[in-house]
Amino acid sequence: MRILICIIVILVFLSCKNNDANKVSESSVLDAEYEAKAPVFNIDTKVDTYQNLSIQKLQGYFDLIKLKEKHPEFKNDILQQLRELSNDSIPNYKGDFSIENIHQIGDAESVSDSVQKIKLAYHVVSDSYKGIDSIIVVITSKRILIDETNVISNKVTFTKP
Repeated sequence: MRILICIIVILVFLSCKNNDANKVSESSVLDAEYEAKAPVFNIDTKVDTYQNLSIQKLQGYFDLIKLKEKHPEFKNDILQQLRELSNDSIPNYKGDFSIENIHQIGDAESVSDSVQKIKLAYHVVSDSYKGIDSIIVVITSKRILIDETNVISNKVTFTKP
């Protein structure tokens, strides 16, 4: 009787083992079929990232200009930050102004492996000026090793077109 129970137990274990193996093979086949049918999107995320970075930095640049007007006690510190962002003269929009509809004009120009130029246009609405203005964004990328991990550092500067 013991021999019969042992044989039944062994058969049950073997049958369970076969079912698990079949499930794994079925799921891997289904995964392979899904990957074959899944659409492939080739999106250049690097260009999109540069454009988003440019727009964010430009908005920050104009926020510094507004801050300089509202808080003259910090004028010297803010001017230093503005000079680090722009080699050219700083746009001088008087009064309360807003920057709207920032968008890229044309394609990004690759000057070298580490330097990109993007031309942005934007609408300026202020007390003394209403119109469209543009600026060139120069993005310099540099690889930095931090804790044995490569990280890309981007420096953004603005120039006149």
